[in-house]
Amino acid sequence: ERIFSGVFGITAAVIHHLDPQHSNRSATTIVRMDRDAGHAIDNFEGLAHHEENRYFMVSDDNGFALQQTLLFYFELRPDQN
Repeated sequence: ERIFSGVFGITAAVIHHLDPQHSNRSATTIVRMDRDAGHAIDNFEGLAHHEENRYFMVSDDNGFALQQTLLFYFELRPDQN
């Protein structure tokens, strides 16, 4: 999920977990990355499972010199989801 605020665009990126076997439950927030907290966030284009509980998340630079292509590699620990 991207959270927008004001003229500066995206201010946070949030990853939620939703268990399809329990669709009546609310989504659990796994991680929230806030620009104001110093996280490098952008318009993430993709999320891919790698192995076990590890994932890649990627954003391109949109062809703008002031942006960077970002690649995050992270692991979800069992106590987090």
